[in-house]
Amino acid sequence: MLLRDRSRHPKRIRDKSVSNQRCELIVSVRFVDGQSISFEELFQLAEASASAPVYSIIKRGDEKRVTEDAYENPKFVEDTVRDLADSLQNDSRIQWYQCSSENFESIHTHNAFAQIESVKG
Repeated sequence: MLLRDRSRHPKRIRDKSVSNQRCELIVSVRFVDGQSISFEELFQLAEASASAPVYSIIKRGDEKRVTEDAYENPKFVEDTVRDLADSLQNDSRIQWYQCSSENFESIHTHNAFAQIESVKG
């Protein structure tokens, strides 16, 4: 599964400079025999681990609120991957998982990357 955060442009919020980053979050899972998870549920777990929800279309007037929500819940790639790994680790239907996140930096000359893989049991 691939989740992309499409926030693109730096914004000025509450007199503080904020830089938004695009994020690519990849999740792979293997289930315990006889178990499964819907794609929608897996997507919700991944999205809940990020700074803010992903919107495929957003109205110009809503951009400030969406950016403020992300600003109030800042996450580095390590935080995103750790939060997602916690959710997957606590799900008894999952036997193995790998999750990785890459933030496409706008203010640095490098991207940030984190990955966790675990076999449960």
